[in-house]
Amino acid sequence: DPDPEPEVQEEEEDVEEESLVQTYIPRLVDVAGNKASIPRDTVLDVPSWSVGHVIRFLEVNECTNLVPAFKEKAINGEQLMNLTKQEIMSLSQNKIGPCLKFENLQNLLKKMMTSMQARQYART
Repeated sequence: DPDPEPEVQEEEEDVEEESLVQTYIPRLVDVAGNKASIPRDTVLDVPSWSVGHVIRFLEVNECTNLVPAFKEKAINGEQLMNLTKQEIMSLSQNKIGPCLKFENLQNLLKKMMTSMQARQYART
C-alpha cells in the first residue's frame, strides 16, 4: 500500500495554488476610462499581492507596457502601493502617459482599500 501522507501534502499544495488564483484582481478603469465598481463584499488585500498578482493587475488594467519593468524589479503588492512618482516615472521609462495612468490606478486602489477597511471596522 502506498503511504497516504504524500497525497495529503499534494492536496495542501493545491489549496495554496487555488488561493493564489482566487485573489481578486480588480479592473479599475474600463476601455472608455470610466471607473469600474467592485463587488461590495470583495476583500482587496493589495499589500499581500505577489509579483504575479501585480503583473495580472497591470494586464487587466491595460498597462501591459509596464509589465517588463515591474517583473524586472519584482514589484509586489506592498511595493506597488508605496511607489513614488519618481519611481513610477523610472518604471515607465519617463513616459508621462503610462506614468499618469498608473498613478491613477494606484490612487483608485488606495481609495478602495481605505473605504473597504472603513466598512469592515463599521461592521464590528
